[in-house]
Amino acid sequence: MNSKMKNFAVKSLSMLATAAVLLVANPASAHSGSDKKPANGQVSVKYTGSNSKTVVFRLNFENTTAEKFWLIIKNDAGEVVYEEQFTDLHFDRNIYLDVDETKIKPTFIIRLKDQDIERKLLVTKRTPTNEGTAVVL
Repeated sequence: MNSKMKNFAVKSLSMLATAAVLLVANPASAHSGSDKKPANGQVSVKYTGSNSKTVVFRLNFENTTAEKFWLIIKNDAGEVVYEEQFTDLHFDRNIYLDVDETKIKPTFIIRLKDQDIERKLLVTKRTPTNEGTAVVL
Protein backbone atom coordinates (compact mmCIF):
# COMPACT_ATOMS: atom_id res chain seq x y z
CA MET A 1 0.00 0.00 0.00
CA ASN A 2 1.46 3.35 -0.99
CA SER A 3 1.47 6.40 1.28
CA LYS A 4 -1.40 8.18 -0.53
CA MET A 5 -3.71 5.19 -0.01
CA LYS A 6 -2.60 4.88 3.60
CA ASN A 7 -3.30 8.60 4.27
CA PHE A 8 -6.74 8.31 2.63
CA ALA A 9 -7.63 5.25 4.71
CA VAL A 10 -6.46 6.89 7.94
CA LYS A 11 -8.38 10.11 7.19
CA SER A 12 -11.54 8.18 6.31
CA LEU A 13 -11.40 6.12 9.50
CA SER A 14 -10.71 9.26 11.52
CA MET A 15 -13.75 11.04 10.06
CA LEU A 16 -15.99 8.02 10.70
CA ALA A 17 -14.77 7.75 14.28
CA THR A 18 -15.36 11.47 14.87
CA ALA A 19 -18.89 11.25 13.45
CA ALA A 20 -19.67 8.24 15.64
CA VAL A 21 -18.39 10.01 18.77
CA LEU A 22 -20.46 13.13 18.01
CA LEU A 23 -23.59 11.06 17.38
CA VAL A 24 -23.19 9.13 20.63
CA ALA A 25 -22.35 12.28 22.60
CA ASN A 26 -25.49 14.09 21.37
CA PRO A 27 -28.25 11.54 20.71
CA ALA A 28 -30.88 14.28 20.45
CA SER A 29 -29.41 15.36 17.13
CA ALA A 30 -30.05 11.90 15.73
CA HIS A 31 -33.82 12.25 16.22
CA SER A 32 -36.15 13.98 13.85
CA GLY A 33 -37.85 17.26 14.70
CA SER A 34 -41.02 15.40 15.70
CA ASP A 35 -39.76 15.06 19.29
CA LYS A 36 -40.18 18.78 19.89
CA LYS A 37 -42.78 19.79 22.46
CA PRO A 38 -45.48 22.15 21.29
CA ALA A 39 -44.76 25.71 22.28
CA ASN A 40 -47.03 27.53 24.66
CA GLY A 41 -47.88 29.98 21.87
CA GLN A 42 -49.39 27.25 19.73
CA VAL A 43 -52.61 27.39 21.77
CA SER A 44 -55.03 30.30 21.66
CA VAL A 45 -58.47 30.73 23.19
CA LYS A 46 -60.59 33.69 22.17
CA TYR A 47 -63.96 34.77 23.52
CA THR A 48 -66.28 35.20 20.53
CA GLY A 49 -69.58 36.06 22.18
CA SER A 50 -72.46 35.04 24.39
CA ASN A 51 -76.19 35.07 24.83
CA SER A 52 -78.39 34.54 27.89
CA LYS A 53 -77.43 30.85 28.30
CA THR A 54 -74.24 30.21 26.29
CA VAL A 55 -70.70 31.55 26.05
CA VAL A 56 -68.70 30.84 22.87
CA PHE A 57 -64.92 30.50 22.55
CA ARG A 58 -62.68 29.82 19.57
CA LEU A 59 -59.86 27.41 20.45
CA ASN A 60 -56.87 26.92 18.12
CA PHE A 61 -54.05 24.44 18.67
CA GLU A 62 -51.25 23.75 16.19
CA ASN A 63 -50.45 20.13 17.03
CA THR A 64 -47.12 20.00 15.20
CA THR A 65 -46.26 16.56 16.59
CA ALA A 66 -49.64 15.11 15.49
CA GLU A 67 -49.87 13.24 18.77
CA LYS A 68 -53.03 12.50 20.75
CA PHE A 69 -54.06 15.27 23.09
CA TRP A 70 -56.87 15.96 25.53
CA LEU A 71 -58.95 19.09 25.61
CA ILE A 72 -60.07 19.64 29.20
CA ILE A 73 -62.27 22.51 30.34
CA LYS A 74 -62.70 23.33 34.02
CA ASN A 75 -65.21 25.65 35.66
CA ASP A 76 -64.57 28.28 38.33
CA ALA A 77 -64.47 25.61 41.07
CA GLY A 78 -61.83 23.58 39.19
CA GLU A 79 -64.31 20.82 38.24
CA VAL A 80 -63.91 19.22 34.83
CA VAL A 81 -66.95 20.13 32.72
CA TYR A 82 -65.62 18.83 29.38
CA GLU A 83 -62.94 16.31 28.41
CA GLU A 84 -62.28 14.75 25.03
CA GLN A 85 -59.32 13.30 23.16
CA PHE A 86 -58.28 14.48 19.68
CA THR A 87 -55.51 13.89 17.15
CA ASP A 88 -56.09 16.89 14.84
CA LEU A 89 -52.97 18.43 13.36
CA HIS A 90 -54.67 21.85 13.10
CA PHE A 91 -57.32 21.93 15.83
CA ASP A 92 -59.67 24.88 15.32
CA ARG A 93 -63.09 24.68 16.99
CA ASN A 94 -65.84 26.76 18.50
CA ILE A 95 -66.51 25.73 22.09
CA TYR A 96 -69.98 26.39 23.52
CA LEU A 97 -70.39 26.47 27.29
CA ASP A 98 -73.83 26.59 28.88
CA VAL A 99 -73.67 28.88 31.88
CA ASP A 100 -76.15 30.63 34.12
CA GLU A 101 -73.72 33.01 35.86
CA THR A 102 -72.91 36.46 34.51
CA LYS A 103 -69.18 36.10 35.24
CA ILE A 104 -67.20 32.89 34.71
CA LYS A 105 -63.53 31.89 34.92
CA PRO A 106 -63.07 28.85 32.66
CA THR A 107 -59.72 27.09 32.34
CA PHE A 108 -58.84 25.46 29.01
CA ILE A 109 -56.17 22.77 29.13
CA ILE A 110 -54.44 21.04 26.23
CA ARG A 111 -52.91 17.93 27.79
CA LEU A 112 -50.19 16.05 25.93
CA LYS A 113 -48.47 12.95 27.28
CA ASP A 114 -45.91 15.02 29.21
CA GLN A 115 -47.12 18.61 29.05
CA ASP A 116 -50.16 20.69 30.03
CA ILE A 117 -50.82 24.01 28.29
CA GLU A 118 -53.36 26.15 30.18
CA ARG A 119 -55.37 29.21 29.27
CA LYS A 120 -57.53 30.97 31.88
CA LEU A 121 -60.05 33.67 31.14
CA LEU A 122 -62.40 35.91 33.08
CA VAL A 123 -65.60 36.35 31.07
CA THR A 124 -68.54 38.64 31.65
CA LYS A 125 -71.50 37.41 29.58
CA ARG A 126 -73.49 39.63 27.33
CA THR A 127 -76.54 41.07 29.05
CA PRO A 128 -79.12 43.60 27.89
CA THR A 129 -76.88 46.33 29.36
CA ASN A 130 -73.42 45.20 28.14
CA GLU A 131 -71.79 43.47 25.18
CA GLY A 132 -69.76 40.95 27.17
CA THR A 133 -66.00 40.94 27.74
CA ALA A 134 -63.14 38.53 28.25
CA VAL A 135 -59.81 39.00 30.00
CA VAL A 136 -56.93 36.54 29.79
CA LEU A 137 -55.72 35.69 33.29
